Amino acid sequence: MPLVEGKAVESAKLYLCVVCARQALSVCQACLSAHYCSRDCQLLDWLEQHAGLCDDLKAACKSPGNPQDDAAQAVAAGVKTQVEAIDQEEFSEQQKHALTIWKRSVRALWTLSADDDLRDLAELGPLLALTEPGQNGNGKSRLEMKVCGMRPVLVTAPHSMCLHRDGQDPHVVEKHTADVAQGIAETLGGSYLGWSDSERRKTELLWSLSKRLAAERWIEEIRDPKCLDPRNRDPNYLSTQELAVNRWFQQMVGAVNNWRSRLGPDTAMLHVDVHGCRDPPGTPSHLTIGIGAMCLQADSKAD
Repeated sequence: MPLVEGKAVESAKLYLCVVCARQALSVCQACLSAHYCSRDCQLLDWLEQHAGLCDDLKAACKSPGNPQDDAAQAVAAGVKTQVEAIDQEEFSEQQKHALTIWKRSVRALWTLSADDDLRDLAELGPLLALTEPGQNGNGKSRLEMKVCGMRPVLVTAPHSMCLHRDGQDPHVVEKHTADVAQGIAETLGGSYLGWSDSERRKTELLWSLSKRLAAERWIEEIRDPKCLDPRNRDPNYLSTQELAVNRWFQQMVGAVNNWRSRLGPDTAMLHVDVHGCRDPPGTPSHLTIGIGAMCLQADSKAD
């Protein structure tokens, strides 16, 4: 399928470029789903993934029957197709080096020999292979997007497992946040974005085994998370350079742009980011709502 020129986007400030997350100025004329800030970004996206995605996105909004039902199906299918296609990652030399160190650290876990260790290692092996592309794995996505309805509501639970943070200790798991987030998405008829069950279990085993290995080697506390998959990074600690290739961020951008393409550029949307804490916060309520993004949006419309 030939690369098509993008056309001007109305209310362009409401869209983000799917490649670099800058303000979008054009949209693919074929599927009307992928938005770009420049011709260069459009070419890059076409070569990397959009060539195999464009027809599916185009077909998602063309189905006979009840118009309202078709609209709901188009929104759901479009969101799911777009986010599931974001499965390729590029790494800098530094990140590739981090992956090499991680794999060496994981191999060191196989020096553990207690019965519990051997049982966990037997479970860990297949989980490691799930997300590895190539001959030894099927390249399964480490993320999970569940579309529960057509409403433009995205519920996320980024800290449902341990994650890397630059210059910081690993972010510990916030228990039950994935279940809570999925329940909210189902109740509101929106979509849920989180880590897959297999990835959460893999991370749980890696963290537990690495702590046992550290104890065996008389290391009091783990502060260097070498056994955690370096590709699983805290979305709140991403650098600007990572945004174009980070799966979590790109899936959020893909969902937002798809809703605006299907439902209109002025469609109101809601993002609910679920977090947890072990002790009640120092406020009368256990529900804390961040309104920073809402204020920025209101300010931009006022201007």
